[in-house]
Amino acid sequence: MSDVERKTEQALTDEVSRTFKRNAVNLILNLYTMLRVSRFHSIENQAAQSAVDRLIEVLTELFRAHNRVTIFYSGKDFYINETRIKTTSATFETFDGLTKDFEARDIGKLEFPVCPPRKDLETFAQVFTNTHPKKEENPFKAMEQALERNNIGSIELAKYVGKDWDEMPRIDRTAFIKQSYFRGIQITRQLYRDAREGRPIRLKTTKRVVQNYIDALEDKQDDRADFLVLLTEIKNWQGYLFNHAVNTCILSLAFARALGVNRDALRDLGICAITVDIGNASLDSDVLDKTGPLTDEEWAVIQTHPVRAVHVLANSQDMDTALIRAVMAGLTHHRHHDGGGYPALRFEKHYLFSEIISICDRYDAMTTARPYRSNTLTPPQAVRELTKMAGTVFNPLLIKAFVNWLGDIPVGTIVVLENNQLGMVVSSASRLGGRKKPKIQLLDGSDEGAKKTAHNVKGALNTVPANTHFAKANAILGSGQSSEDS
Repeated sequence: MSDVERKTEQALTDEVSRTFKRNAVNLILNLYTMLRVSRFHSIENQAAQSAVDRLIEVLTELFRAHNRVTIFYSGKDFYINETRIKTTSATFETFDGLTKDFEARDIGKLEFPVCPPRKDLETFAQVFTNTHPKKEENPFKAMEQALERNNIGSIELAKYVGKDWDEMPRIDRTAFIKQSYFRGIQITRQLYRDAREGRPIRLKTTKRVVQNYIDALEDKQDDRADFLVLLTEIKNWQGYLFNHAVNTCILSLAFARALGVNRDALRDLGICAITVDIGNASLDSDVLDKTGPLTDEEWAVIQTHPVRAVHVLANSQDMDTALIRAVMAGLTHHRHHDGGGYPALRFEKHYLFSEIISICDRYDAMTTARPYRSNTLTPPQAVRELTKMAGTVFNPLLIKAFVNWLGDIPVGTIVVLENNQLGMVVSSASRLGGRKKPKIQLLDGSDEGAKKTAHNVKGALNTVPANTHFAKANAILGSGQSSEDS
């Protein structure tokens, strides 16, 4: 791709971003206008119909580029599809009005899974107006029921859940964590695409999603942090590079936080972990995904990815401490504790970020199916393999801490309960984290069964039955009953 083509593509990308933000602002303005007009006029009134027309127009524009459109209310700003739309002097009155309307009805999210037809918007406006917060004991529930009675499937609501996170949308936290996880994979895919095509990588959005992960890990409700770590059990070998980068990032952040690494350093560590393997972007996929053993020549090519990562990162437009640390991590994460590994460079000191990332990188790789590896290790098996490499490949003190943090039966392990039911560890007993009791979730979805049988575990499975893979994924992404194991 020529410089002219790259500049043209970047200009188009910038224009798409500006257009989206302009449409996002118009979405909020026109939504509020429709709701406000419907208070004083019937929906058939010309003023109300004009407001509906303008809202349909902006939604149509947004749906040309997006599969769904979501409005999050954050407590001070609105997010449209995770992009913060800040209040300005020109929009303050409208934003403030919609804020009060949402808060009065306990609305934290308004989502359009499909572009809504006119009739649904008109009905929504009427339901919204007719739901009087001071007259309804539970205005949110009243709205939900009214939309259900009218068979409105193109508009969905989620309840406002408080003001604990200053920087995150106030919707169901589990849903937001889930969205942030997959958003991270999308962002990483774009980073690799830019690297492969020789464009400077931009880390602004990467830093934002890393911050989301840190916020989730620091949530006072422990199950939110546990859920984020559990998401790393989602494996996709066809998108391995991106999935693996995000998993390594989350595991590194969670482990480092348990070690006591401060918040500012965590942000840099997250950037390091997500970009540590970006040198692979320029390698031939036929080599990376080869089903058979690598030749000496192919293995030599694979070993060039740390140096390639340095070249990619040096071409970034965001020169700061995070990037400098990322360069060091990318260069040294395959260096061994005893001096082996690659590239063949001499370092007098061990780099903590590299040591943390290399352990988490290896753990996720060993528990992920790859074309060239027929048997994927279970989490307990991967832990045992890591301990064998303590003192040679890895820092033995960090390996001990990592094992203590993961627990004897790590998150994601499939276990057999006393009545031969299968369960999954969704929160492990962690000596480093101070958690004494693991939590088990049944894979058959039976709530009552989980309460009665999750107290005795026969043992962890060394191999995972094929028919449990879907149940495991569904248990992670869906909602299920968890119970503490005593």
